[in-house]
Amino acid sequence: MSLISLELWGRQPLTFPDYHTPAIEVWDRQGKIVAAITVSVDLTHFRVTVPSQQSHPYLVPAQTPELVAALIPGYDRETPWIW
Repeated sequence: MSLISLELWGRQPLTFPDYHTPAIEVWDRQGKIVAAITVSVDLTHFRVTVPSQQSHPYLVPAQTPELVAALIPGYDRETPWIW
């Protein structure tokens, strides 16, 4: 089973700069986050953070989203997703 979570924060009235970039979190079967993906403010890159590697986030050009999946630990292109 896979879980995709999107959190949005809102206030009345909406104020800036309190802006939180929405993130897609990828969890393993034990409920541990293995990757988080956000989009750059100018929409030109995906930012992929892999907590287990504790390195700087990967920046992937928006024109190559398939590279985002390849950076996620445990991703196997040949194995279909289980929903």
